[in-house]
Amino acid sequence: MNNKLLSAIVIVFSVVLFLLESKQHDFFIELMFIITTLFSMNQINKYKNMPFSLYKMTYLFVFFFFGIAPWLQFKNSIDSFYQMMPIDKENIIVTNIYIWVFLTMFSLTYYFVKPKHIIYNINKDIGYSNFHLSLVCLFLSLSLFILVFYSFRFNIYNLIFRNSNANSNTGMSNYYGLLFSSYIRILPCIIFLYYYSLKNHSKSVSIILLLITVATCFPSSMARLRVAMLYIPILLLLFPILTTKNYFTWLMVIGVLFVFPFINQFRIFVVGSGINWNIHVWDTFLGGDFDAYINFAYAIKTDFITFGKQLMGALFSFIPRSIWSSKPMGGSGTIMARQYDFGFDNIAMPYPAEGYVNFGIIGIIIFAIILGYTLKTLDFKYWNTKNGTLFNINYLLLLGSIFFFMRGDLLYGFSYTVLLLLASFTVYVILKFLSNVN
Repeated sequence: MNNKLLSAIVIVFSVVLFLLESKQHDFFIELMFIITTLFSMNQINKYKNMPFSLYKMTYLFVFFFFGIAPWLQFKNSIDSFYQMMPIDKENIIVTNIYIWVFLTMFSLTYYFVKPKHIIYNINKDIGYSNFHLSLVCLFLSLSLFILVFYSFRFNIYNLIFRNSNANSNTGMSNYYGLLFSSYIRILPCIIFLYYYSLKNHSKSVSIILLLITVATCFPSSMARLRVAMLYIPILLLLFPILTTKNYFTWLMVIGVLFVFPFINQFRIFVVGSGINWNIHVWDTFLGGDFDAYINFAYAIKTDFITFGKQLMGALFSFIPRSIWSSKPMGGSGTIMARQYDFGFDNIAMPYPAEGYVNFGIIGIIIFAIILGYTLKTLDFKYWNTKNGTLFNINYLLLLGSIFFFMRGDLLYGFSYTVLLLLASFTVYVILKFLSNVN
């Protein structure tokens, strides 16, 4: 499908949704959601020289989490989650305006930034595959699989299904649990990505590494956004056709509408209960998984501003609490939930809202400019310069990570992204050394 057809489908869907009977209707508010939805799709179809990009991934997030989901929630009179006070129409209007301010500054920054061409010395990159490299990749991946299997007490169900009786019961503290799930466990996937990127890689070794990756990071055993982080790069490498036209956009739309809801059932899956194949796409947008907009609106409603405290907590999250006694106790969503007694504190705060939580409306503008500048630099470098394997793999990994980052919190999004890139750099250094061994 071309971009015009995709836009036409979104326009028709918007008209049907607007005319659909619902529990409540407000022309002006729904018009605001329509504008957000159509503007997001316009930006996704923009920059045709980039079939996929971090910029487009960001607007896919906006399309679903700030456009479609809150629109459906409004029409169904869903004005709160957990035990928070309901948001009202005035609050919705202000939130939409703040979102538009963010998107305007983000898009303008992205458009006007002109990154410089960086010439990469290809001689410093990973060389060709050899016997030592292939053998070590297999050994490392298999060893890591055994380590992960051991941490799940050699229980095959714990390795496949994500539920309260499996992954949460590994006897690890929060610190080591984060290190295990966001660094150690994902290493086999990173190893496969780098090995498969080598021009003379062995097909048989690649297949074995891929199988180990799937066994170690089985999709139904991980959080959905982590699945996106790892499997988006794999799909792009295995199926190059996804890197052309707008196939990647359709892949992500299908993923959000069908794959993510299907995987979500394994979050509380009980062995023997059976798998639900009947996915209600419409109802998915009405649940707490799409609470980003309402959380943002509630932060605005309560003037929840920390004056940079949460930003410092994210940037210096690696400092132990024994040294920094006033270190924030969790992400912005968690702090807000505890302060206003939601009865549930595992609350995410989307990236634009993090700007508000830290510095108010000025923070929204600053965060938008930083994101626009960063993504334009990365997108430009990937599509317009000759890069090394390290950058290319990291860029593909960031395609899924940016969705996580936009979903929030800033604390966890930043920590997971840093550990993801650290895992990538670790594998790169090892393979670069082995590729030069005769």
